[in-house]
Amino acid sequence: MARSSPTFHRHRLSTHAQAGYRIVFLGGNLGTLAAAFHLLREQPNRRRFDVRLFFTDRCPLSACMHGAPGPPLEPAANSGSVLLGGYWNTLSLARTVYQTARAEGLLRDSPFSELANVLEPQSVVSLIETRPAGHYRWNLTFPQRKDGPSAGTPRAADPWKVLCDGLRWLVARVSRSVYPAVQFAVERSAVDLQREILSSGLHNLAVEMIGTSDDGPYSHLHLAADWADRMSSNVSHHLSREYAAIDRLGTRFMTILRQAIDAGTSEIGELREWTLCDLAWTCLVGLIRDAVIWHGFEPLNRYDFREWLTRHGADPGTVGSAPVEAVYDFLHAYEFGFDDRPNLAAGAALRFVCRSVAGYSQAFWYGLKVPPAESLLMPLWKLLRHWGVRFERCMCVERIESAGDGTQVQQVSLSLGSAVPTGDGLPDRDGSATTGQGPPAVNPLRADSFRYGPTGRLTLRAQEDFDCVVCGLPIEQTRNVTQSLAAVNETWRDGMAAVSDAAVLVAQGRLPTPPEQRICVLPRKLLVAGLRSMVVHAAPSSDHAEESTPHRDEEPMPLQFTAPVPAGTARTRHDASGGQPKEEGDESAYAAAIERTRRRFDTLAAVLLHGFLPHGEHSTSPVSRPEAQGVVHWQDASAPPRLAHQGQMPRTSGAARIVPDATGFRNLMAVGDWTANGLNVACVESAVMSGMMVARALCGAPDTIPGEFDVHRGVPYRITLQRRKAALARLHSRIRQAIRMMFRRAEHD
Repeated sequence: MARSSPTFHRHRLSTHAQAGYRIVFLGGNLGTLAAAFHLLREQPNRRRFDVRLFFTDRCPLSACMHGAPGPPLEPAANSGSVLLGGYWNTLSLARTVYQTARAEGLLRDSPFSELANVLEPQSVVSLIETRPAGHYRWNLTFPQRKDGPSAGTPRAADPWKVLCDGLRWLVARVSRSVYPAVQFAVERSAVDLQREILSSGLHNLAVEMIGTSDDGPYSHLHLAADWADRMSSNVSHHLSREYAAIDRLGTRFMTILRQAIDAGTSEIGELREWTLCDLAWTCLVGLIRDAVIWHGFEPLNRYDFREWLTRHGADPGTVGSAPVEAVYDFLHAYEFGFDDRPNLAAGAALRFVCRSVAGYSQAFWYGLKVPPAESLLMPLWKLLRHWGVRFERCMCVERIESAGDGTQVQQVSLSLGSAVPTGDGLPDRDGSATTGQGPPAVNPLRADSFRYGPTGRLTLRAQEDFDCVVCGLPIEQTRNVTQSLAAVNETWRDGMAAVSDAAVLVAQGRLPTPPEQRICVLPRKLLVAGLRSMVVHAAPSSDHAEESTPHRDEEPMPLQFTAPVPAGTARTRHDASGGQPKEEGDESAYAAAIERTRRRFDTLAAVLLHGFLPHGEHSTSPVSRPEAQGVVHWQDASAPPRLAHQGQMPRTSGAARIVPDATGFRNLMAVGDWTANGLNVACVESAVMSGMMVARALCGAPDTIPGEFDVHRGVPYRITLQRRKAALARLHSRIRQAIRMMFRRAEHD
């Protein structure tokens, strides 16, 4: 088949440019591909868009296009790539990609035509618990369900259903507990309950309860669960005294359990059992006392999550426990990204817990049986090529130049490097690949209207080559890209200097890797005093994924910290035994370096928002959005704002809480709004696919995410072992949140 000539192809491009938008995507990561996929999938007439996607040889897409994604890897060793299975779950992107590719007939010959062929269900999540003696692993096992990863029906976070299921889980937990203190509490509660019933004259009821209890003693908690099960499924028929009875019975049992734990040996296993039960009961009783079943989660957002737990009687040890810490870490709910300033809206946190714990499909998370290039990137790449997206290779993005006011991207400069010889193995339009044999041929992926300069550069100009630019560049390349905008404001250079400082300050936590358990670590903090973050590991077999035994839980996890530290600063390290950190060098110099980096991060976030908003927008009066759960823009008109870590608001009062949501990803897809509001740039960095976006979708209220379940709204969650450095991730978050606030403001102008 004769290939199209470059001249004909350029003519066809000019025709498309007159028909619709010209969009340039920079980057070949999963986030960029997903953004292009969402954009084109929702358009009834895809010919309106002329889409070009530039990628480098080092990005995952390059290996996919060469047809050499690498050999299959074990799930535990596959770079920590996982898909969480929660409500508005992260499997939805993969589901939609496979469904669409099959409908287009693109996966007929693929060995991975079904999503179930590339996913391995997993059930165990490990938490890192920090105590004075060291760091300890805490394994939590989530039961698997019958529905498979391809199931598209979510489990809504219905508070009443969560209450019933939570009570049943508590009953099963305490009934099967192997700890003497818990067993004693169940028996003591059963005896007290029988006495209370007999003293009230209900002898027949007491005999019936004793005779029908086949699972052991019948405690206050058993009666509370049975009471909830016998109530009507229609909450409008419920009576307040019925909820009061459940509250009284459950509280009575937890009081007895607390007394038994305090009088016992206080082993680590018993303490963890108490922590889980206390946390679960506090969340359940909070649903009752705050009338969440009727009024929803939003009224709780005036409290911090830990404050809300304390308000409903949670033990101080529970409030500071590893599961609660994991919620804050996973949602990155820290003001300005500072670890010592946690701030999370209780309603959003409670919705996240309900949706993630009670709403997953089959398994809590899935490991990939094959590398992501073969399981996720290949179907995406085939679909985008089928829809007319042109893939063009470059060496790197050299400059992104803005107009004088900083509100428009005027020009993008790409370095092409040396010319790629013919027969480079890239697939042609018909899906075949050149092999280097036979006569030279023009590769359409490289011949799409390139303008080669004398130094091997390609220059893309606004209104001539693109209407919109979507930046999907790795965080490591952020400095090179944004330095070219230094002419807009001197603060750019100050802000981007923080990247080099952060690279020096960040330490990497390395956990042991036993043969039977390979641990994937997501370091999120500056590891100065220890690692307190959620980690995920693959169990040897999902069928035998049990919770760790008490004696294994007591074994400390030695952490070693290695990082280049500048001369004159302190170096933090741990002994092999996992003991207390030891300082070497000048502690004050190290603290000053950290504080300087944090200040520069805040400056960078403010400058990003200041530079990309339309001229004068940064000095307007406060604007509130009644439908956005109390989101308030800044009030200081004399200077750009200091952004809160979630991009929602600076702390204007003690009641302003971080409320994550999912509107940013939805706004990112509204390409028409970019040009309509005078903007022609957006950022969809690789961590658009990160856990934060997943968490925002799980936290979002129904009015901030699609009203009906739409499987393409979810986002995959990738954990990378070495590249997710804490300080760079913090900078990365500010960049993304600044762009999100830009879009929100543009929507309402």
